[in-house]
Amino acid sequence: MKHGLSGIAEINTAELNAHSAYYTSLKQPNGTVKNNTQVQDILTWQTDIENSFSQSFTGLTDDEQSYLSVVKVNLFNACNSDLTELQNLLQYGTLQMTDDERLKTLAKIHTSMQDKYQFSQSFCNSVHLLAAQRQQGVNDTQTLKAIYETN
Repeated sequence: MKHGLSGIAEINTAELNAHSAYYTSLKQPNGTVKNNTQVQDILTWQTDIENSFSQSFTGLTDDEQSYLSVVKVNLFNACNSDLTELQNLLQYGTLQMTDDERLKTLAKIHTSMQDKYQFSQSFCNSVHLLAAQRQQGVNDTQTLKAIYETN
């Protein structure tokens, strides 16, 4: 009987240790997640977004500059949210998830940041095009004035 009860205690201890090891493993992101190419894509897009908005946007009215600032702040806040989620995903002990759940979450963050990147590129290109068209209009006006003033 003595060995029977201690045997049951040993089985319970072994099972408890197995469960504890499993739950501890859920806190640790696997190298498959940490070294996934999507992580580097996200970080590269973040840098590209910041670079897009760090360029000068000359030729805009004050209202357009204000609108540009609002778009920039909102976009950067959304990017920071994605980066915080990525950091939590890759950091030990922050989240308890299986590797499959981590990969699905990483894919969601990747898609979200890709959308922001594509928006920022399109938006900044449109702003630059608007500024270039305005400058071309100014140049055309000056050329016409010069032509008609000399004749």
